[in-house]
Amino acid sequence: CFHGSPYSYNDMIDETLSDRQLGLLIDGYTQKIMTMGHMHHPFLRAFNHILLFNPGSVGLPKKRNGKHPSIAYFAILEIAEGRANIAFRSVDVPAEELKRDILDSGMPHKDWFLSQWDVH
Repeated sequence: CFHGSPYSYNDMIDETLSDRQLGLLIDGYTQKIMTMGHMHHPFLRAFNHILLFNPGSVGLPKKRNGKHPSIAYFAILEIAEGRANIAFRSVDVPAEELKRDILDSGMPHKDWFLSQWDVH
């Protein structure tokens, strides 16, 4: 597991990378399954002998139309008899509950943080 790439927190591995670029970012690694974050949206890619996936984000999903949707994304990885199965899932978070939780959280800048979500 890593955030951006095995080499850097800030690298981004997504569907737009060429095979050459991806090869540079995972060069030297031999794991059969690698999971990452950073992009905050579900993603799956097979590359050479490696299965790479991003489960998405439960707490801060990637923005759509400039706002975070009130959806939690995650993945379930099952390995049986030497085979991997990755099931991507999402759960709608009721907008009013999310709004209330943010406002009741006591976090600094909660009004700004709330403005980043599609809860209106």
